Amino acid sequence: MPDTVTRSGGTARGTQQSAPRWLRGLVAITVPAPTLHPSGELNIDADRCAHTRIARATCQHCVDVCPTQAWHIDEDGLTFDAEHCDRCDLCVAACPHEALSVPAPVAKVCLTPQPQVLMACDHSSHGLSASGANGNHAAGVTTCLHSLSPAWLWDQAQYHKALEFLLLSGSCKQCPRRPEQMLHTRWQAWVDRTQQPSPRLTWATSAQWAAAVQNAKPPESPRRKLLLKLMPSAPGGPAKAANASLTSGRSAAAAHLRGQVRAAPTVPPFWSVTLDGQKCNWCMTCLHLCPNRAFSMTSSKTGDRGLFALDSTLCTGCGLCTDVCDVHALAISEPVGTNHRETSQLWRLGNHVCSACGTRHWRPIDVRTSETDTRCPACLGGKPPKRHRIIDDGASCVAQI
Repeated sequence: MPDTVTRSGGTARGTQQSAPRWLRGLVAITVPAPTLHPSGELNIDADRCAHTRIARATCQHCVDVCPTQAWHIDEDGLTFDAEHCDRCDLCVAACPHEALSVPAPVAKVCLTPQPQVLMACDHSSHGLSASGANGNHAAGVTTCLHSLSPAWLWDQAQYHKALEFLLLSGSCKQCPRRPEQMLHTRWQAWVDRTQQPSPRLTWATSAQWAAAVQNAKPPESPRRKLLLKLMPSAPGGPAKAANASLTSGRSAAAAHLRGQVRAAPTVPPFWSVTLDGQKCNWCMTCLHLCPNRAFSMTSSKTGDRGLFALDSTLCTGCGLCTDVCDVHALAISEPVGTNHRETSQLWRLGNHVCSACGTRHWRPIDVRTSETDTRCPACLGGKPPKRHRIIDDGASCVAQI
C-alpha cells in the first residue's frame, strides 16, 4: 500500500516499523496548515521507487526539480520533508517510476465556440481567487500547470472531445517553481511522435480566460462520475474518463505511442534503450528488474538455445537497468525530433555450464570462445573457487571444502 502524506495539516500516515528506511523520516510528521497553497495528499508508492528497489540507484529527479528542497538525498538515502513542501507537484511529473501521485485536478470545460479545456495555476489571478477557504482547488485550477502530464492532457481531450487547452498562469519566468522542462515542451514531443490530430495549447490572458469561463459548463456531479466509471465506454466514444490520480504518466505515454511506432517505424519512442552486446556479460539482471518488461527471453524446448529481445517501445526511461549494469552495456536516451531509431534488438544465445562453479548461464552463440573457458559472469568478474582447500578455524576444527 502506498504511504500517504497529508500536506494540509494533520499527521502523515504510516508507521516507523512498516515504512522503508528512506520513508521513516516523513511518517508521524505534523504538517502546518497552508495559507495560499491548496491542500492535497502526496501518495508515495515506496515499492515503485528506485531507492527501494536497488541499493545503488542514482535517480534524483524529485530532488532536482523541487524548488523548496523538500526532497533531498544523502548517505542515508532519499528523504522527503513535508514541512518544506509548497505543493507544486512538480516531483510527481518528474518521477520516472510513477512512485508519486496526487489527486487529479478537475478540468473546467468550455463548450462554445468550440470545446475547450480550461486550466489555471494557483499563482494566476483566477487561481488565487478560486481557491476555497480551506485551500481546496476549484474546477479548472491546479497547483502548477507544468505538473500536468501529456498523458493526462490527452485523456482529458479524448473524454471532453476538446480541440484546445486554454491555460492561464502567473509569471512563469519569475516563478521559483519554473522547471527545466516545461509543459509545452513535453506536449510538443507527444504531438510530434503520435502524429495524430491533437488539441493545441494556448496560453491565455486574463481577459480571454474570463470570456471563456462564461461559457463553461458546470463540473460533473460525483454521482455521474461514479456511473461513468461503472459503465463501459460506447463504441467510438472516449477511451476512459478523467483519471482519479495524477502521475508522470510515463507508462501511459509509452503504451499510447507503441502502436504508432510499430505502424510507422520512422517515429522514435519517447525513450530508447540500447544494449552493447560486446560489453554485456548476459547476467540477466535487467531482464528480472525492468518493471515494464522491455527485456524478454524466450528459450527453446530443449533449453539450450534462447532469444533475448529488447523492445524500446516498452521503455519508460526509469534508468533501473543502467544503474544495475556493472559492465555499462546499457544506455538510455531520448530521441530528438522524428529521426529514425531502432526500437528493438535481438540476440541468439546458447546455454552453457560454467567450468568453474557449474552454474548454467547464457552467452551469444556467434561469439567464439574456448571450449575450456565457459565461465559464468560471476566467475569471470571474481576469483574462481579452489576445491579441496583445508581451512583451519583456529579451534582444532578442520573442514574440507
